[in-house]
Amino acid sequence: MTFDELVQHEKGNAWINEPGFSGLYVRVGFIYVGKELIRSIMLANATVAHKGKGLFTRFITRIEKYQLPIFAENVLDDRFARFFLRLGFVSVEGQPRCFLKCSHINGRSRGKRT
Repeated sequence: MTFDELVQHEKGNAWINEPGFSGLYVRVGFIYVGKELIRSIMLANATVAHKGKGLFTRFITRIEKYQLPIFAENVLDDRFARFFLRLGFVSVEGQPRCFLKCSHINGRSRGKRT
């Protein structure tokens, strides 16, 4: 399944076939942002063959067109955590190592930097 196919469903999850990724597990569903329950894209697991080549940056740029919040779960690698912050994600208060980006949606920004 491609990412574009997954996002067409109201909710669901799948290992996505995306060029350059050896593994990409994504959920599309509902999460709370503050007190608001909203539909979002949740990045749960990602593995690329060659780090630092811009693949994930291009993927994030592409999925922003759906105008949905993007939530990155359990980012364990410090370099990858800094990457999300550079792309405009914010640390999610109360959820260590998780990052959220809403700023690409009509100027919205949620979460809390740590």
